[in-house]
Amino acid sequence: MPALHFHQWMKFYELFPFGDMRDDWRMGTIGAILINSNRRQGSPAVGPADLMLPVPKTKKQREAELRASLRAAGKAKKR
Repeated sequence: MPALHFHQWMKFYELFPFGDMRDDWRMGTIGAILINSNRRQGSPAVGPADLMLPVPKTKKQREAELRASLRAAGKAKKR
């Protein structure tokens, strides 16, 4: 793909986002509307983000969390 074409797609995405995250947000919005229109009075409202799956973590994020938990476990063991 030529660089100009790629740049045009990037600009298009800024104006009209598409893809899995956008689809998840749309479905979360529909779910939130359905839940909120049928909830009992006084119960908390639900937002689209409450109904979306968490974004999967990258390998670097998982490794960093593992290192942090091992460090914390090592510090707790020394006490």
